[in-house]
Amino acid sequence: MTGMPACFQNNRATVHLHGGISPWISDGTPHQWITPANEDTPWPQGVEAGTVPDMARPDLGVPDCSGTTDGCMSFYYTNQQSARLLFYHDHSWGITRLNVYAGEAAGYLITDPTEQALISSGTIPGAADTIPLVIQDRTFVPQGDPVARTGQLYEQDPTWDESRWGGYGNLWYHHVYMPARTPATRAA
Repeated sequence: MTGMPACFQNNRATVHLHGGISPWISDGTPHQWITPANEDTPWPQGVEAGTVPDMARPDLGVPDCSGTTDGCMSFYYTNQQSARLLFYHDHSWGITRLNVYAGEAAGYLITDPTEQALISSGTIPGAADTIPLVIQDRTFVPQGDPVARTGQLYEQDPTWDESRWGGYGNLWYHHVYMPARTPATRAA
């Protein structure tokens, strides 16, 4: 967490929906994060965290998220767009990559009347007969000798710091752009 004030907890998150037509208050910007309820921190939520107006409906199980330490946030997604597979993930400032690698990402399906008509006519199968396919690339830290700084890891990224970012078998998250080079140009 280099460069982050010590008061920001690692235990925080927000939700950012990709592909949705969403109002700004529900965008899940990097500064709309929250921490768990009653977290002991001087910054229990990001500076842009706010409650969507008129969302609190305790009678319907929708809590009032207007408190700064209540550990909840409201989002409003209209879903008024054509059928599609969207996805959402954490977008918290400084820790998005950690939360996403930990699993805070998922698909979000929207259906529409055109799709429903195609299902009803038998042209395409319905949700019960399909499986949404989400492909996500994951790369793991290759082997390398941190003392001699040799091996595949250090050939791919000579600046890699195993003590900070993990060694062999950990999830790899590229921290710098390393251009592809042939063995002949590596020595140059």
